Amino acid sequence: MKKGMELIRVKKGMEKEQQRDTNTILLLETEEERIYLKVVDQKQTLTIEELQQIVSNIRDFLANTKSIEEKLKDWLTEILTNEKAIERIQIPNWVREAKGWHNGWFPVLFLKKEQGWEEKSFIDIIQSYIPGTLLPIPISQRSLLVLVSNEKLRLDQKDEVDEFAFGLYEMLQNEWHEEVKIGIHKPATSIEKLLKHSVQLIQDMSWIKWFYVDVKVFSPWNHFFERMIAKIPSEELKSFIPKQWMLTLDPEIEETIRVFLEENLNMSETARRLFIHRNTLQYRIDKVKQQTGLDVKQFHDAMTFKWLSLLKKRFGQIE
Repeated sequence: MKKGMELIRVKKGMEKEQQRDTNTILLLETEEERIYLKVVDQKQTLTIEELQQIVSNIRDFLANTKSIEEKLKDWLTEILTNEKAIERIQIPNWVREAKGWHNGWFPVLFLKKEQGWEEKSFIDIIQSYIPGTLLPIPISQRSLLVLVSNEKLRLDQKDEVDEFAFGLYEMLQNEWHEEVKIGIHKPATSIEKLLKHSVQLIQDMSWIKWFYVDVKVFSPWNHFFERMIAKIPSEELKSFIPKQWMLTLDPEIEETIRVFLEENLNMSETARRLFIHRNTLQYRIDKVKQQTGLDVKQFHDAMTFKWLSLLKKRFGQIE
């Protein structure tokens, strides 16, 4: 900068009185700071050379300045993809002030089988379903975490969160070119809780892989059985499975019993959902009893069937 002129960069709220005098001109303002042009000598006009120098300095500034949104995304990505960083996390003040965390935010984790995200296209699609602000955080080639503002959605109860997640899942089934599983947590009103909730969802990826086909939406308050079974050491799994269960049930019968359990052992609803006659449903239930000794119309046996099916599925994944 030529003699008699000076560019001054100042964080917002830190301006000194002399930066607001008549010889100081505000040239540029970002979310974090302001740039002033200070004219030391009393001048009425600027030369072409001086104007060119000012423009050049501003261009350099813009090229080297990240928006607060970009800085926040980088910081969150570093924290959420680094287990050691999570353990010793210290939240800087600028992160606390970057968003209205107190208005409520919640994490949504998207999982898919194929590697690579078309992030912009994907975010555009879910933005059409979700009103409000989204903050995407890439976790891996197969997982994307999106922090969602709850200010407009105003989700509160667990059933509201579940309903929202299943609606989002169904929308993606129709609008996206591959199946995407969804993990969701309840809204948090502080950045500390939001990070904690996000980490919980990311950690859930360790058990989702065993039961990927069956899971559509997951949250900390569902899939209790799957979480328990995923913690059983691999070498101990076989000891929990009776010998007759190592035989393969007919896939059609397995699907029938899965729906029967989902319909709370209701024969009529299960038959209606599967488009079969009640007699056909009874025949399939009888076949299960013949092969496994379990009468799934009885609650205790139904729960045993559920456990053993999940154990067998996990065992099959590690053979």
